[in-house]
Amino acid sequence: MMTAKAELPTTRPAPWSRIELLTKDWLKELRERKAYGTLEECQNLALLTRKSASDAMHSTNLQHDLEGFVGLVELLKEIEGLVSATELLTLGTVIMISRPNRPYDWASNKPVEANDSTPTVIELFGLLSKHAVDGFDSVNCVNATHVLRQVLAQHAHLMSVEQMKPFLEASPTLTWKCKETVNIQATRYSPESAYFRSQELLSTRREWTLPNQALVALLHNSFPEGPEGCDPADVLVGGSGAESFDKLTSKLLYIANAGIKIGMKRTDVVLISQILERMTHIVTVEAGTDRAKHYATALVSLIDMVLPQAPKINSKNCIYAAVGIKKNPMCDDGFFNTCTLRALKVATVPEGYPEAVEALENFRYQVLLHTVHISPTLRKFDDFNDDDHIAELADLCSASLARKTGLQPLSGVDKLNLVRWMHDGPVRRQLMTDNMKVRKEIFMEDLGL
Repeated sequence: MMTAKAELPTTRPAPWSRIELLTKDWLKELRERKAYGTLEECQNLALLTRKSASDAMHSTNLQHDLEGFVGLVELLKEIEGLVSATELLTLGTVIMISRPNRPYDWASNKPVEANDSTPTVIELFGLLSKHAVDGFDSVNCVNATHVLRQVLAQHAHLMSVEQMKPFLEASPTLTWKCKETVNIQATRYSPESAYFRSQELLSTRREWTLPNQALVALLHNSFPEGPEGCDPADVLVGGSGAESFDKLTSKLLYIANAGIKIGMKRTDVVLISQILERMTHIVTVEAGTDRAKHYATALVSLIDMVLPQAPKINSKNCIYAAVGIKKNPMCDDGFFNTCTLRALKVATVPEGYPEAVEALENFRYQVLLHTVHISPTLRKFDDFNDDDHIAELADLCSASLARKTGLQPLSGVDKLNLVRWMHDGPVRRQLMTDNMKVRKEIFMEDLGL
């Protein structure tokens, strides 16, 4: 007997230590308890199983192969509804990090080819996305958003819009929540910036001024090497970035046509403005072609997808609001305003595409109104001043401001501030004529009263 034991191999794990075998036992016990036990008994067992699975995932002696990965995802689905969203998200994130065929860190935001684990990865992506917002009551779940962004960046070209939908719709909230990073299994997942211009300067600003992480993922999926350096001329037919930009636009149009909304927040405005700058360049230079028509349609759909439609702008719905921190990140030397204005100044559409013209005008107009609303808050910090920015932005929105309802979404104070900061001209004089209170205040200021 002693001799037989000595001859047993010692270089491979014993059969009982394989993760898929453990998972089968956990699943069997859970399903039996669900069939015959009380709800409380099921919840207690689910919590115990969740802990056992987490401990097993951290064991270096266990194999995390395809069968084990599939089994763990089945286990996660089995305990869904029996444990809190935080418990589910904590285990699910570790499972996703340990998935088979996971790219090396340097390639974490690059698209991958489909493999045997892809269907299960996408299924787990949907499950985690569904619970991501509710599960964020623990700092240990912060990495979930970064992992989900990476998975979308790797698999967006392999996913249907329905599979992407939970993360896309939750992304405005999750992006703000994931502004910090933590370590899981000694792995740090940081937020990502992805812009077409001034990437280096933009990304060195405060980390909580990041653009929407779902949009960043779609950018990386379409531009594996990153969009920085892809000037508007590069996306024209035959340009170095034309094919990649076509891929990005197709994804955005696909998402928008499905009725999905990705509410624009903070520095998303810079990113969307840069995308619109390139779309309008294609429509203008290639006017009359099928591609120009396609991009005019995509422009309208993109703006409809990201633009908030608030009858009255306030601190709760302002796209630049930053609740919960001492200093609003948008007042960081006004750099994001500068980048936004630079893109919107050159974004124009020929009159032959009236819907695109109207959509672009509305986009600039809404950006102006939200900028005016947040400006008094930003001016409380570091002598921030955006008079010139607002004046130049208002010049771009003269058609919208000239309407009788041009100032209607603003409060009385915001109306006054906008007129106060505008360049003198016909539109400003008309606004003063149409708004008695504004005219009175401006007149008193001019008299030094």
